[in-house]
Amino acid sequence: MATSHLTVAKLVTFILFMLLFMGPVNTAFTAVQSVAAALGALQRITDIQQISAEDATDTIRHRQLPAPSEAPMLRFEVFG
Repeated sequence: MATSHLTVAKLVTFILFMLLFMGPVNTAFTAVQSVAAALGALQRITDIQQISAEDATDTIRHRQLPAPSEAPMLRFEVFG
């Protein structure tokens, strides 16, 4: 039955129980967060393992850079 009377002892007891309850709840949320981070890392490792290995016939294609022009690309001026 709900009444509007609450003793100081019952209030203090309730607050202490809530504080004692928060420790395990915090630990559980931290564990869930750690598992989520580990699963993300495991997914990245699995993605890397799915990449096919290179062999000796693989070549690297380099893009040809344009020839530098006669004009300097960068010029420094000293003011003094």
